Amino acid sequence: MKHEPDTDKLMPFYGGRVKRCYSSGQRHRIAVKYHWKCRWCGCELTDKTLTIDHIVARDRPSRIHSDRELVAACQSCNASKSGLTISQWRVRLHRLLANLLDKQDWHKTHLTHHFVTPKAIVRVSSEILRINGIIDKIKNL
Repeated sequence: MKHEPDTDKLMPFYGGRVKRCYSSGQRHRIAVKYHWKCRWCGCELTDKTLTIDHIVARDRPSRIHSDRELVAACQSCNASKSGLTISQWRVRLHRLLANLLDKQDWHKTHLTHHFVTPKAIVRVSSEILRINGIIDKIKNL
């Protein structure tokens, strides 16, 4: 019988907090399961950009200790979701989307005054599309 390495080690790091480390085998299984794409926004992942996210946050008492509860996520989505539930994250994303839409309108209004570059508008617009995509994916979870 093949023995798999310990997949859920705790390793200390600065600040006295604990960082959860996963074996390379577990990280690879999760990445392959999600076709090396972020579960939330769908962006392409590499070994360096892959993070492991818990569907139910680690600090929640009802969390499950298995691969079924883990997803591949980009650093941006994992940090944005943090310890929130999916419904809490959805509310946060809707607020962020509203702020970005306001910012996009402001940028378009002030483009002629040269304080805003077209690149800034493209960046805000692409972030709006990314957040809309995430909201669409999590609305039925």
